Amino acid sequence: MTSDQSVLIIGGGIGGLSAALALRQVGVRAQVFEQAEALKEVGAGVSLWPNAMRALAQLGLAEPVMADHQRLERIVIRRSDGAHLLRLDQPGRYPEPAICVHRAHLQGVLADALATDRLHLGRRLVSFRDHQDRVDAEFHDGTDVSGSLLIGCDGIRSTTRARLHSQAPPRYRGYQIWRGVSPLQLPPELMHQSTEWWGVGRRFGILPGEPGHVFWYATQSVDGGPEFREGAARPAHKSAHDTLSERRRSGETPGSFKQWPFPVPELLAAPYQGDPILTDAEDRPVPRSWGRGLVTLLGDAAHPMTPNMGQGACTAIEDAVVLARCIAASGVTPAALRRFERLRQPRTRRIVRQSNRIGRLGQLNRPALAAMRDSVIRLTPPPLLGPPQRRVYGYRAPEIR
Repeated sequence: MTSDQSVLIIGGGIGGLSAALALRQVGVRAQVFEQAEALKEVGAGVSLWPNAMRALAQLGLAEPVMADHQRLERIVIRRSDGAHLLRLDQPGRYPEPAICVHRAHLQGVLADALATDRLHLGRRLVSFRDHQDRVDAEFHDGTDVSGSLLIGCDGIRSTTRARLHSQAPPRYRGYQIWRGVSPLQLPPELMHQSTEWWGVGRRFGILPGEPGHVFWYATQSVDGGPEFREGAARPAHKSAHDTLSERRRSGETPGSFKQWPFPVPELLAAPYQGDPILTDAEDRPVPRSWGRGLVTLLGDAAHPMTPNMGQGACTAIEDAVVLARCIAASGVTPAALRRFERLRQPRTRRIVRQSNRIGRLGQLNRPALAAMRDSVIRLTPPPLLGPPQRRVYGYRAPEIR
């Protein structure tokens, strides 16, 4: 067995890498174990709202992440025929920018900032054992590593979480999400904003990325949409290799968007930068206790959420900063982990619920209900939505002593 009294981080995604970098800032060694054999350029756009950019600035990485990406200054929602529903300027009211980047770009910046000998690829966690004075982690290749703490950052289907709690599957929310990147020059009125078009049982959204490239996503209700009841069958498409490109070659598309306003049909018809990905909308309830003893969870392993607020990566980066501050204040101890959990649970639980509510509203499958929703949104004064937005975007990691 390899003995290393550094913190063991399971998962080399955004949360895991951020945690290792945050711990390094407070003088704590961390080792990151990622099951993939290589960090490949997979995925699509990741929204980084002011709360995430503030946390990245605390890690000293806001500028390299920003690069030449377009700043998002507002959120605009339109009907599927182009009629205006809502405009929120809240993201543009903070000194920190809001941007959308490719997941591979963000992961690459984080990985480059971490010493190469701290990231171990091709290591899939099998089990761990808490001995009160150390944690032993066993990996699929037969290697064992001992550390002072173990942080599960291994995603929505976290092995760490399953060992701590249960093997229950994530909650399926009744709709599918396609994500992709396409080369397209947006007109000025669509730059510097997140734009969504809402229809009946489907939505389409765009965010500007690097010059000449657009991150887009499409949603479509299935199996009764948001009214999906536990026990119904999931879509037969479910496969890690199922992509929009494959579906398009067989004549299938994510709903019928041909009559929607520019640039929706143009983006779906344009060449793709890599294969789009298709996933089910899923989340999990935030457990009352994330971890126990020398083990805790972080990011999607602790609080996976539907992507309706673009806060999955953002809250994982926040988690990393708060975790490091708790350990700096209380030492490499179980007390530091429990303090971290107490500080993060109320906020992440609220965002999980809020994101699910937005998804249910956006995916309404009945024309009469969708029309009523659109009328209510159009008549809602934007100032009424300011406080909830400020609670999300205005978050600052607490100073801990």
